[in-house]
Amino acid sequence: MSLGLSIGRAARDAVRVQAGAGFAVATAGAKLWGRMLGGSFRKHGELTVVSDLPKWAFGRGGTCVGGVVLSNRSLDDTVLEHEDVHRQQWRRYGLLFIPMYFAAGIDPLQNRFEIEADLVKGGYVKAR
Repeated sequence: MSLGLSIGRAARDAVRVQAGAGFAVATAGAKLWGRMLGGSFRKHGELTVVSDLPKWAFGRGGTCVGGVVLSNRSLDDTVLEHEDVHRQQWRRYGLLFIPMYFAAGIDPLQNRFEIEADLVKGGYVKAR
């Protein structure tokens, strides 16, 4: 095995470890945030959905942080399918997802993570 392959494998392993730890930290922080603000908790598949939060406590119509969706209202299954893709992105990238998301741009129609999660399911565009 060459040194380059060993370094590449080590780097991938480090990213995986960071992603797992980052996902866990983000999820725990979002749950704590929801509890501190008196949110209502429920499970939807692998997502924890926290609703009944003040509008200032999250972005847009809802925000996925780790494995938690924060919102002020009940979200339908279609939107939660969109949010579950964000959960998977958090799992893949951990805390690196934060700068990556913002680097992709705040316009959801141009943001690759929103596009991957499906703009129609997220409510950003109407189905054709």
